Amino acid sequence: MLKDIFHFMMQEYVLPADPKASAPTIGEPLNIFLREDRAVVEEIVTGKVLGSVSFDEDELYYVVLPLLEDPKVQTHASITKVEKSRRFGNRMNVVIELMIPKDLKDVAVSNERQIKKRIG
Repeated sequence: MLKDIFHFMMQEYVLPADPKASAPTIGEPLNIFLREDRAVVEEIVTGKVLGSVSFDEDELYYVVLPLLEDPKVQTHASITKVEKSRRFGNRMNVVIELMIPKDLKDVAVSNERQIKKRIG
């Protein structure tokens, strides 16, 4: 009997995390990572990919994507706004926090040899 009660109580916590849960809500934390050179967000609980990230300023791609790739940089993302659009479906505004260690060094990259090989 105690086992049955425990089972019923556990269902109250497990079932709300079912993938058929409702649409994402404001404040919900998300995972953010790179997939095929694009930033992608997914629900933490279900692992459902919600879509790719686009930035208002194109320059941000060159700053944020390399930081997402670096394992030393910790990232946190959460939903700040959900808009319904007939054309795009649900569109979410996401805030991304990057925790960059003070000792992270920017390493200069030179592709001069590769460029010269391709030129001839």
